[in-house]
Amino acid sequence: MRISTQQYFETSAAKYSDNYAGVVKAQDQANSGVRVQTASDDPVAAARLLQLQQQKDMLGQFNGNIGTLQNSLTNEESVLASINTALQRGNELALRAGNLSLSDNDRKAIASEVGSLEDQVLGLLNSKDANGNYMFSGSKTNTPPYIRNNDGSYTYQGDDTALNLQISNNLSMSAGDTGKTLMESSANTGRTQTTLLPPSVNDGKVAVSAGTLTSGTDYTKSFAGGEPYTLTFTSSTQYTVTDKNGNDVTSEIPGNGTFDATKEGASSVNLRGVKFDISLNLGADVAPGAASDALVAGKAFTLQSKPDSFSVSRSPGNPSTAQVTSGQVTDQPPMPPPSRTAVR
Repeated sequence: MRISTQQYFETSAAKYSDNYAGVVKAQDQANSGVRVQTASDDPVAAARLLQLQQQKDMLGQFNGNIGTLQNSLTNEESVLASINTALQRGNELALRAGNLSLSDNDRKAIASEVGSLEDQVLGLLNSKDANGNYMFSGSKTNTPPYIRNNDGSYTYQGDDTALNLQISNNLSMSAGDTGKTLMESSANTGRTQTTLLPPSVNDGKVAVSAGTLTSGTDYTKSFAGGEPYTLTFTSSTQYTVTDKNGNDVTSEIPGNGTFDATKEGASSVNLRGVKFDISLNLGADVAPGAASDALVAGKAFTLQSKPDSFSVSRSPGNPSTAQVTSGQVTDQPPMPPPSRTAVR
């Protein structure tokens, strides 16, 4: 095949142009330190670079959220410390007010200071952050969390929705607490106790914790009505639970009476709003199976509420010589209706 002079020069010029473009591109890459300047340079690498840039932007957002959380929680800690100081002062004043040697003017001064502390705590609960948002109103950041009613009581106006910020792909943290969580949701979680039943003796090999309240509603509606319960071990991995009437309630417990004391979280007894933890200390020389079962089987514990207790003390300024030796709180029967006499 014959090649014309024009075609030869056109082909040569195109090659020179491509080579020159390659030299310019290599020079640009060397000067900038960037190999992939356009997607056409390396489509696979360009896609990977885009993905990395998105991850970088996301990490930057996470880092910003962490800074916001730190500032928010630091501000909340400062406010709560001030509230705690005010409450401690109020407690001191309450104890002081019981001193019989105080004059009326002294008591008026105490009452005035208590009123000031009340105003101070209300103001602290209605604190705002640097952006002008109320800190303890939940998602209602433009609404004061607490207002004082005409009768002196207080009403919470916020909601239960805490503001959360994402700090990783699968983790978010609350930026603070709501006023309701702080002031109205405190629960007495230590209301129960366990007792090892005879003839077993406490040899330290088997223990059941005193219990922790997990649901106040379930505790009140279900647990209290069936106590005392009896937890009886049938082996080193199984138990049964019966209520006060001898009814088997094991099926109500997640795991249906099986546990594994060697795994964290696998030895809990979640019974009607109360969680009890089982721990075994059988010794390293005791093998699992029949040997372990022989040490555990037959041991039984009662699970029940702790009795309420009260303490009474006389303040230093009380000159009375009366002594309170004991006391008891009982449910009083309802008073009978008043009798009616017919008038003729």
